[in-house]
Amino acid sequence: MKKTMAIVQELMTPTTHWVITSGEAGAITFTDAEGRSMRFMPNNKSERHQLTAGTIETKTKWDNRQLHQEISIAGDMKVVRILSVRPESMQLTVTVTMDRSRSGPGPTASGQFVYDVDAER
Repeated sequence: MKKTMAIVQELMTPTTHWVITSGEAGAITFTDAEGRSMRFMPNNKSERHQLTAGTIETKTKWDNRQLHQEISIAGDMKVVRILSVRPESMQLTVTVTMDRSRSGPGPTASGQFVYDVDAER
C-alpha cells in the first residue's frame, strides 16, 4: 500500500516544467523539469512505464483535441489525466483525477495544473 500511495503522490505532484514533443508514428514524449522522459503512443493500447516510485500501466488516446490517459496502479487504482491547450492563451491544462472505486469505497482526489508556454520557444 505504501508503494501504491507513493506512485499516486508522484502522479498528483506537478512538475514545474514540461517539454512535450511528438515523434514517429504519433508518439508523444513528456520530459519533466528533472529531465525524466516518458514516451506514450496515443493508440489506446496498454503500455508499461517506470516512475521513480514504481511501475504504472497507461492507455493514451486523443479525444477531439484533448489527450486522455488512463493510468492503472497496482490493479486497484485508476488515475485519469487529461491534457488540453487553451486556444486563447496557449496554456496547457492538465487535469488529474484519482479514482479508487475499483478497490471499494474510498476517496476520489483531483487537481488541475496550468502551464504557460516557455517564452524561449
